[in-house]
Amino acid sequence: MQERVIQIPEQKTASPYRWVILMLATWIQTSSSFVTQGIGPLSAYWKQIYHLSQTETATLISAVNIGPILSMIILGRAIDRYGERWLLGFSAFLLGITMATTIFINHFYMLLTLLVFVGAWYGASQPGGSKAIVNWFPVTERGLAMGIRQIGIPLGGALAAFLLPLIIEKFNLNISILTQVLFSIFSGFIFMFFYRDTNRTKEQQKIIKHKEHTLSWIKIIKDKKFYPIFFVGVTLVSLQFILVAHYMAFLVQKLEISLSLAGTYLGIVQFSGMCGRIIMAWVSDKFFKGNRLKPLLLCICFTIVSIALLLFINKGSSEWFVILISILLGFFGIGWYSLYIVQISESSPKEHVAFTVSVGLTLNQLAIVIMPVLFGLIIDIEGDYPVAWIFIAIFIAISGVVLTKQKGAIEDKLNIDV
Repeated sequence: MQERVIQIPEQKTASPYRWVILMLATWIQTSSSFVTQGIGPLSAYWKQIYHLSQTETATLISAVNIGPILSMIILGRAIDRYGERWLLGFSAFLLGITMATTIFINHFYMLLTLLVFVGAWYGASQPGGSKAIVNWFPVTERGLAMGIRQIGIPLGGALAAFLLPLIIEKFNLNISILTQVLFSIFSGFIFMFFYRDTNRTKEQQKIIKHKEHTLSWIKIIKDKKFYPIFFVGVTLVSLQFILVAHYMAFLVQKLEISLSLAGTYLGIVQFSGMCGRIIMAWVSDKFFKGNRLKPLLLCICFTIVSIALLLFINKGSSEWFVILISILLGFFGIGWYSLYIVQISESSPKEHVAFTVSVGLTLNQLAIVIMPVLFGLIIDIEGDYPVAWIFIAIFIAISGVVLTKQKGAIEDKLNIDV
């Protein structure tokens, strides 16, 4: 098939097709997250099937997030060189196919191994989607566009939290997995059919090939302007996936409710995060003149407050109190992500946005693998949740202090107009 491309005009005359691109980037992110974040709700049922502890249950979440660690940097570099269309489309297709094989697995350790391969195909969606936004949108619209695209992650998670427990209870576990599979495969085909890579001149391609030999993940890690933002990303993404792995079980224990109702509360967290990713990114464009760091600090502060409120949840807690905490946790504890991605994207060399983003996200993936398991281990040792919640709150607070101390230097280095 002959590759079709569209030449992107300069930012003064941005192509109206960028809104189609935004819709496709959001769609492909949603479908991928529906599979990977769906492991959280599914793990509650696998826990019962395999008689797992909290630590063992959390390893299911960690397993699916080991995959991107192995693949993301490789896929990010490939996207920079070859474009987003085919790599994102085929990755979504293979993500679905790999997830389908879990239907035939009946052993815990085989399931863990297979989930690593499921996660590997997820490694293209984040750097590829970020690259698409940077390529197609002018700076004045980029924060909002990135925020809209980033809703795909909590939206996929919310759909998984709402739908998968209901499908399992009405049908069975395999039907819920098949739903994930079909959604991912269908989304991959849609993306490949409608997406158009931007056209690059031969000179731009030469620059990219040359810089591939000079830009490495080690150089990015050594760039001190990324240190505070990477640290914030590690701490907040730890909370995000702790919620995916443990929030339902926490509510079931404290409120003595059903898994399906707990899944509804997790869905509220994810839906609020979806709203937060749009609103906080828009706020950074509209009220902070493109400064992503100040609203990011606000997210950190309100996230810590939200975690503190979790300590007061018990069997006598009202439904509205739990809903309020879920909204706050989602809006700030998940809504920060767009600010993080835009900050890294705008700080990166233009020819290597996907690669630089993939380095930052690989660090996040390490936290995603380790922290839910560590959180579960603390629960197993203590026999309850308070110490674990306090631990993650302190971890996030430290990152906020580091970002506050380095914020001025970062803004000066990046020439942010504040």
